[in-house]
Amino acid sequence: MPEDKPVNVPKKGESAESFHKSLRPQAIPDFPPWLSGVQPQFSQIVKRVIYALNRLVRQAWRMGTKAFARRNPVKSKRVVLLVVATNKYLRFVEPLLASADRYFLPGHSYEVLLFTNLDDSMECRKLVEERAGRARGKVRLKHVGHSPWPMMTLLRYRFFTQAATAILGYDYAFYSDCDMRFVAEVGDEILGEGLTAVRHCVFHDKGRALFTYETRPESRAYIPPSEGLHYFAGGFQGGRSADYVQAAAECSKQIDDDLSREITAIWHDESHWNAFLWRHPHGLTMLDPGYCMGERMRTPYPSMILALDKDHSEIRSES
Repeated sequence: MPEDKPVNVPKKGESAESFHKSLRPQAIPDFPPWLSGVQPQFSQIVKRVIYALNRLVRQAWRMGTKAFARRNPVKSKRVVLLVVATNKYLRFVEPLLASADRYFLPGHSYEVLLFTNLDDSMECRKLVEERAGRARGKVRLKHVGHSPWPMMTLLRYRFFTQAATAILGYDYAFYSDCDMRFVAEVGDEILGEGLTAVRHCVFHDKGRALFTYETRPESRAYIPPSEGLHYFAGGFQGGRSADYVQAAAECSKQIDDDLSREITAIWHDESHWNAFLWRHPHGLTMLDPGYCMGERMRTPYPSMILALDKDHSEIRSES
């Protein structure tokens, strides 16, 4: 079964609540339960064989998908890559864009909308000047004020809503954490009919009971205990520009409501993104965890976009 498409699709006119109630997620074991009765040394061998075969199947599916896309190319689209980078996070932007030039939607034009408080810095000016004449990867700067973590990640949807007019000038809009790196071709498979989301690399094989949704009913990011089919990563997301701007506006409103009551969702913007997708499951293009993979994580999914390892305390410090 292809991993990039939802297995279950809501019926036309069906409410999100009804749809999710009709499909109860089941825990998916990492390996077949019959391995528990196998001698340990043989069990490890079988596990490795299963892992290798699983990975080969997924790689073959990816290759087939991309081969089909090359034979049936999508008409060239105008795409904007949204990046938020303030203070020390700015150091990640140039390597991210260098990797995007090589791997992000080849065959389509893309520009970068960089939200930063350092728009007057030499580093930003150099980035804009060096990319000004390029066919792909031109950078436009949007000034935003800096606030201590986690406010800069929480407020991303506010920034996107404020820049809605600019974003709507493109066919598609995708957001990437600045501390990410494209490591394989990310092509037309991410261009859906609505929003695009990535199943989280930590929870792709876990049951609903382990999902880290917001559990406090007073938060606008709350998802009831018996609800939710998938847990999505916040590091890479997007879709058709009009759909993504609409999602950003709703998420921003929900976050502002929480903040007005001194509530911060457990996983910040990611919690609100998951709540939005739970409320609006229709038309979603669902990507496998390889599109937002931890740098050192080992899963059956080949990595397409890596979330880089780093010293979070150093990067987030204000000194």
